[in-house]
Amino acid sequence: MFRFIVCLTAIFICADLFGAECGDAWGCRTRCPHIGKVFEFDFAYTGGVFSNLHGGESTQTAYMGVAEIGITADTEKWGLWKNGTFFVGSLFSHGRCITKFVGDYQDPVEFAHDVPARVTEYWYMHKFAGDRLSLKVGKQAACSTFFFLDAKEHFMNASFTCPPATNMQALPHTAWGITGIMELPSDFVLKGGIQDSAGNPDQFWMSDLKALHYAAQIGKQYELFGTLPGTAFFGGWYDTSEIDRYDFPSQMVKRNYGLCMGIEQTVLRIRPCAFHKRVAREITFFSQLGTYEQNRSELRRYWDIGLTCQGLLTARPDDIFGFGCCTVYFSPGYCAAEELACCSESAFELFYKFKLTEHVMLQPDMQYIVHPGGQQKDATVLGLVFHVAF
Repeated sequence: MFRFIVCLTAIFICADLFGAECGDAWGCRTRCPHIGKVFEFDFAYTGGVFSNLHGGESTQTAYMGVAEIGITADTEKWGLWKNGTFFVGSLFSHGRCITKFVGDYQDPVEFAHDVPARVTEYWYMHKFAGDRLSLKVGKQAACSTFFFLDAKEHFMNASFTCPPATNMQALPHTAWGITGIMELPSDFVLKGGIQDSAGNPDQFWMSDLKALHYAAQIGKQYELFGTLPGTAFFGGWYDTSEIDRYDFPSQMVKRNYGLCMGIEQTVLRIRPCAFHKRVAREITFFSQLGTYEQNRSELRRYWDIGLTCQGLLTARPDDIFGFGCCTVYFSPGYCAAEELACCSESAFELFYKFKLTEHVMLQPDMQYIVHPGGQQKDATVLGLVFHVAF
């Protein structure tokens, strides 16, 4: 709570010093009339009520929410060098996570963080070669950069937004690192990064240089039949931190690794007329697969599949409908150690996202979870989420 108060205080001080002018659609820009310094402030709040209707560990209802604040500074508008960006982000979360009552391995609510308040990100990014190359240095959420498909961002289940088989750091447990993105000819994109694998969320620097997480990914952007955009990627990760072996519990190993691939493809795109830029209806299919070194991991494989549809109702072209399934397969050693009745867990999710105004979203969400945690009865989770952003 103390860090959240400090962050809010800093925002109001900056706004007072530089003279806030609120005119941007998603935030407040503050300008100094003398040297043209610019800050961009973003605020978002996501909250939701979720109820476990049956199955799992217990049938209970919980409310959870998170407020996020971001401050972005462009170095050129500060009168400094070009192509540089500073960013600081923080969050304040509250409420009880529904996972405690479902008992599942995959979290049904991706914004249900287990920390009350934290400065989560602070990094500097610089672009080179006409913006074709970018380097980001600092504390960051690598899961938003690597092995991520845009079509899955509207789902509530955490496995869709950050698949567990990627072993990447995600909010609020971010870590120090260096990330590079290079745009190659023929619409190929190469990504690479090094992060602190044993990152301590309460530390502002790297915790241990001996425990590093490496990630690399190559992706391709294309258009099917010249009109339907698609993205495909393939990559892998390598972790040098010390972990237990599940096949030999008394032994420790200092490496773990895995592979990940994914694709998203627009299969239908309809416009009001041939020359209209606005999309009236769009259906996108996605799928992702990840594998682990199973003798030293809780998981041996992850797989998901689904689709999203924007403009399902003609009268509401900005609403989004989605359906998907994500499945984790536990490793044999983990199943034996935990004495699991089933060595897999699947979550089916169905949602409809209403765009009420430019700044407000409302999303009913339903999930059916098969074998939560590999040992609980099938659970049905019903939720209602709202999102406000300025």
